[in-house]
Amino acid sequence: MDDATARRRSAEVRRATRRSGARSLARAVGRVHEVAWDAVENHRAHGLTAGYHEVIVEGDAGIRQGGLDLVRAETVLGDRLRCTLLRS
Repeated sequence: MDDATARRRSAEVRRATRRSGARSLARAVGRVHEVAWDAVENHRAHGLTAGYHEVIVEGDAGIRQGGLDLVRAETVLGDRLRCTLLRS
């Protein structure tokens, strides 16, 4: 997939996430999610769950862009989930 297509699809997913609403985010807290990472920089990793929730993890040890990992959603932070990395 070329960069332009990846950016476009990522933007589409972000729009879908916003439409899913706060209830969906609240239900996701406390659960384990598989995440595809789309950015890792400045000791913060950003990715998307299979349910189109945006997630962030502080500290990027072992996380690589394009990789898949398991996280536990700890809280809602704005329009995304703040998570803890379970396995990398």
